[in-house]
Amino acid sequence: MAAEDLREVPNIPLPYSKAAQDTTWQEVKFPPNTVKVTLRPVSAMLFSFVSGITGATEPADGGASGSTTHTFIANATAPIEIKIRDRDYPIADGVYATSIFVAAVTGTSDFSLMFEMAG
Repeated sequence: MAAEDLREVPNIPLPYSKAAQDTTWQEVKFPPNTVKVTLRPVSAMLFSFVSGITGATEPADGGASGSTTHTFIANATAPIEIKIRDRDYPIADGVYATSIFVAAVTGTSDFSLMFEMAG
């Protein structure tokens, strides 16, 4: 599986959807200056980011989601909003997440992401 690379997409905001994601990680690389990502799965999904924590098992595109150390579950009942950095006071490049990893908890799930960016 190849990472979905949105780093060159200029649209603000940017909706992104994918059907039938299985239980392996799908990496979606953020468009430039992303400050917030909203995840809305159709059924329960795991999501994760590369943490940089020593000894953590990090997510990898196409990798098994069950072996990742730090994950969170998003349910279909409400979208999850994830603040990546502050719009007014962005932190240094390379310190904040540059992609999100998503995987179905079981079977497959459709999902949508909404990226919001700084102007």
